[in-house]
Amino acid sequence: MQVNLYTNASMLDATKDMIGAIDNSDFSVDHIIVVPDRFSLQMEKLVLSILPSKALFNVRVVGLSNLANEILKEKGKDVEVLTSAESLLITQKAIKNVKNELVVFNKTNINFCYEIRKIIAQLKSSMVDYNDLNEQAIGLSGSKFHDLKLIYKEYEDIRQKHDANSRLQLAGQMAEESELLKNAKIYFAQFDAFTKEAYVFLQSIIKNAKEVNISLAQSRSIGNEYIYERDVLNKLIEIAKSQGCSFQTIHKEKSANFPKTKEAILTGVYSYEKVKADNEGFFELFSASSITEEVNDIAKIIYNYTTKGVKYGDIVLMCGDLTKYSDKIENVFTKFEIPYYIDSSITADKTILANFIFSIFDVLVSKYSSESLINLFSNILLEKNEKIIQKIKKYSVDDMHRYKKFIANENEFDYLFNNIKNCKTSKEFSNQIESIVEKFKPKHEELLIKMEESGLIKEKNLNLQIYDILKEALSLISEYEDEIEIDEYVKKLKLILSFKTISTVPSFVDGVLVGDATTSPTLENKILIIMGGNLLPATNSDNGFLSDDDLLANFAEKTIEPTIKMINRRNRFKLFNLLTNAGEKLIISFQTLNDEGKRNEIPSYITSLCEIFDVEAIRFSDLFDRNSNFDYIRLGNRRNFINENYFLIDEKRRKELGIEEELFLPQKNQVEKNSEDYIFNEGRARVTQIEQYFSCPFKHFVTYGLKPQEDKAGEFEVSDIGNVCHRFCEIFVKKIIKNNYEINIEINKFIENNFQNVLIDEKLNEKFELLVDKKVFEKYLKKQVEIILKDIVKEMSQSRFRPTFIEEKFSNIVVGNKKKIHLIGKADRIDECENYFRIIDYKTGATGVIKDQLYYGDKVQLFLYQKSAREKLNKLPGGVFYFNAKFEYAKQEEDKKLLKGLIANDEDVISMIDKNFNEKGKSDLISLSKTKNGKYKGPIAKKSMDFYEDYAYKITNKAIDEIYEGFIEPKPDQNSCKYCKYGAICGYEKILGQRKKEKIGDFDGKE
Repeated sequence: MQVNLYTNASMLDATKDMIGAIDNSDFSVDHIIVVPDRFSLQMEKLVLSILPSKALFNVRVVGLSNLANEILKEKGKDVEVLTSAESLLITQKAIKNVKNELVVFNKTNINFCYEIRKIIAQLKSSMVDYNDLNEQAIGLSGSKFHDLKLIYKEYEDIRQKHDANSRLQLAGQMAEESELLKNAKIYFAQFDAFTKEAYVFLQSIIKNAKEVNISLAQSRSIGNEYIYERDVLNKLIEIAKSQGCSFQTIHKEKSANFPKTKEAILTGVYSYEKVKADNEGFFELFSASSITEEVNDIAKIIYNYTTKGVKYGDIVLMCGDLTKYSDKIENVFTKFEIPYYIDSSITADKTILANFIFSIFDVLVSKYSSESLINLFSNILLEKNEKIIQKIKKYSVDDMHRYKKFIANENEFDYLFNNIKNCKTSKEFSNQIESIVEKFKPKHEELLIKMEESGLIKEKNLNLQIYDILKEALSLISEYEDEIEIDEYVKKLKLILSFKTISTVPSFVDGVLVGDATTSPTLENKILIIMGGNLLPATNSDNGFLSDDDLLANFAEKTIEPTIKMINRRNRFKLFNLLTNAGEKLIISFQTLNDEGKRNEIPSYITSLCEIFDVEAIRFSDLFDRNSNFDYIRLGNRRNFINENYFLIDEKRRKELGIEEELFLPQKNQVEKNSEDYIFNEGRARVTQIEQYFSCPFKHFVTYGLKPQEDKAGEFEVSDIGNVCHRFCEIFVKKIIKNNYEINIEINKFIENNFQNVLIDEKLNEKFELLVDKKVFEKYLKKQVEIILKDIVKEMSQSRFRPTFIEEKFSNIVVGNKKKIHLIGKADRIDECENYFRIIDYKTGATGVIKDQLYYGDKVQLFLYQKSAREKLNKLPGGVFYFNAKFEYAKQEEDKKLLKGLIANDEDVISMIDKNFNEKGKSDLISLSKTKNGKYKGPIAKKSMDFYEDYAYKITNKAIDEIYEGFIEPKPDQNSCKYCKYGAICGYEKILGQRKKEKIGDFDGKE
C-alpha cells in the first residue's frame, strides 16, 4: 500500500499539486477526494478546473462524514445517528439523573447542558472515555473531571443510537474490510488538522485502500514555521510506518511559479524574517470609524471595480465576523444592486415563522413589555398593525394590567396568550405552537409566493423548510421533557432550532461570494477583500467550562484536545492561507474603534503586510474625500459614484425645499429667508442646535434643514454606551431623592435590578441581544456603570448641595431679534443648597475649559440652563458643571476630577460644593486649591455668574438672527470637520484651512 504526502507552502497549493497528479485513465480505479464537509462544492469546482473534463465519472468528492456513512451502509450498518438536538436532550437528562452526586456542575438549564454536550463531544473526539478522566487532579480540575465522569457515563448509558463521534469510530472499524476502499485511491485535501478519532479512521483506510494521498502545508521559511501545524506530518508518517506502507513526500514548491506578491506573503507574514516587495497596486488598507461606513464604502469600491469590467464573480469578500456583518451587507448590497451570495446557512430559529412564534411567547415571558408587544404587532405576518402599536405607545402599555385594559379586546392573540399561560407540560406548549402554525400558515405561504415574485428565491426556499423542522423539534421536546416553565421551554426550542441549518445553493453565476474569514472555504480569487480585519485572527480565551489548565490536568494516558492555544494557532494559520489566495488584488478594511469606544490595536498580520508592501492605512473618509468640492447629492441606487457620499432625504422635506428628485445643488452661501419654516420646529429650537451652528453654519443647515437620514448601525456604538450610563445616573439619583438622600445603596444590586429596563428605555435591548460576546460586553458595561454610580455617591457624600430636579425641561427663554424663538432643553440635574443652586450635566465625552468654550460659542448650554433655573427658583447661581461620566474613566487617573466647570467666586459656595475643602485646602471633586497667600487656584469665575449667562444669551440671539437670515456658509471650526459626514456636499476646500478661534461678541472675561 502506498502513502503519498503532497506538501507545499499553502494548503491550496498542496491540494492542487495532489489533484494535478491524479491519473484517472484506468476506469476500474475509483478516485475519492475526501474533504471537510463544507468544502465539497469548492473542491468540485477545483477538480473540474485542474483535471481533464473527460472521464471524471471515476473521480468524486465526498465529505468525511459522508465517507463514513458509505462505509457503514456497504457493511449493512445503516446507522441511525442522534441529531444534535437529541444529543443535547439526552445530556440534560443525564445531568438531572446524577445531579445529587455532582460537585460543581449542578445546573440543568438548557444553555448549561449545551456547554456540557460540547465538552462530551470534545472528549469523545479525543478518544477519551469517562474512565480516563483524572479525578485526582489538583484543585477545581479534579472536581470538574469528577462531575464530567458521572455525566458522561450516564449519557452513554442512556443513548440508544450512535452519535456523530461513535459513528466515526464504528466506520473506522468497518473500513479495514471495506470493498469500497480496496480498489480505490483516496485523497485527503484541505484538512489543517485531524482529531484523534479521525486519525484512527485514517489508519483503517490506510490498511485497506489501494493508495492514500494527503495534502499538507509546510513552511518555506524558518521565519514563520511556528504558525504551521507541525504535528500532523509527523503523525501521518508514524501511522504509515506502523502499517508497513511504502511512503514518500512529494514537494513541488521549488518548481511553483508564484507571483512576487504571493512569495512575499508566504515568506513575510507572521515571520521573523524581514521581507520587502513592490506593491504595484496589489495591497490596499482602509480604516473606518464604524461598521456602517465600512460596509457602505466597500460596496462603493466593489461597484467601482465592476464599472471597469471586473466581474462580480471575480470578487470574494471575507468578514472577520460574518454574523456581525451579514445584515448590514444584505441591506447595503441590495441598495447598490450588487449580486451576492452569503456563504452561511441560516438556522431554523431565524426563519420568519419561527421568529413570529417566539415573538408571541416573548410577550408572556417579558410580562407584556411594550417592546415585546410592539415587536409582535410589527411582525410581517401581521402586516404591521399600526393602530395597535400607536395605542401601546400612547397608553404606555408595559404590563399585563394595561395590556388587558387597552389592547386585549382589539387583537386575535388574547385567547392564545391565555391558552399558553395555562400550559404546564412541553406537550401542551407544543400543541399550542402547532395551532399557531395552522392558523397563520396561509399568510406565511402567501408571503413566500410574494418573495418568489420579487425574485427572492433564496429567501423563499430557506423559509419553506421550516414546517417539517419545527414539527420534528416540537415532537422531540415532548418526548424528552414533561413539566416545564415557559421561559425554559422557549430557550430549549430556540436552541434546538438553532442546531438545524437551512441552506440553498447560489441562484446565479456572477455574484460576490461573502463568507467568514475563519470558517468559509475559498479558492484563489482575482480580488480578495477582507472586512473587519481588526477581528482577525479569531481568538478564544480560557473562559469555558474546561480551560487549557483543566485539559492539561488530565494526566491519564489519553490527553484532551484541542486546547485553546491549538485552536487559536489553527485560526491564525487559516487566515495566513486566506491571504495567499489573493490573486491580483488584496484589500483589507478595519475599524479604528471597538464596541467599547476604545481604539483597536492593529493586528500583527496587517502590520506585516504594511511593512512588506510599504503601505499605510487610508481612511475611507479620505478615499471618498467627503471634503472635496462636489456640488451635488445623487439620489437613487445606481447613480452613486465611488467618490460621492449619498443621503436619503425625506420626500416631504425635499418637496418643501424644492429639491429635484435626482440632484440637489447647494451652490449659494445663503438660503431664502424665513428659514424658521424648516429649521425651527414650530418656532422652537434646542440649545444643542445653537452650539452646532457655531461649530459650522453649513453643518447646522444640513442637520436641521435638510434632515438627511443615514442607516443606523445594528451594533452597540459609543453613544449607546453613553446613553446607558446617562440613564443609570438619572434613575439612581431619583432613587436617592426618594430615599430622602440616603446614599447607602447596594450599587451592584441596583444595576442588576435595572439593567434590562435601562436597555429597554434606551431602545437598545435588540442591539444588546445581537452582540456576539454579549456576556463579556455586559460585564464591561455594568462595571462602567458601577464606577460612575460610585462617583455620584462620592460626590454627594462630600457636598452639601442636594439634587432637587432631575431631567428638568424648560422652554421659558425667548431669543431672537428678528424672529422670536422659544429655546427648549433639559437639564440633567439642578442641585440646591440654602439660597444657591447649581447645574450638573453628565458628560460621557471630552470637555474643554468651559469658559473658553463659551467665549467661542461652543458651550452655551449650561449657562442658558442657569438662566432658566434662576428665573424659576429665584435663587443665586453657584456654578455650572459637567459631571465626569466618561465610560472609560478610571480611578487610577488621579488628575481627573468628577466636576469640571465654573464656580461662583463665593467662599460659602466653595464650602458647599466640597465640605472638606477648607480643611484640606484643596478639593478631590474639582481642580480647585488654595495657595499659601489665600488665593484660589482653579475654575473660579472672575466675573459674576450672571455675566456669563448674559453673554450666552447675547450670542444665542446673534445665532438665531443669522439662521433666520439664511446663513449657511461652510465655516467650520477646528474640530467640526473631524467627524463630519456632510463634507461631500459643503464645497469647503481643505486648502482654506479651518476656522481659527475667533471672538463672537463682547467678552472681556477671558483671562
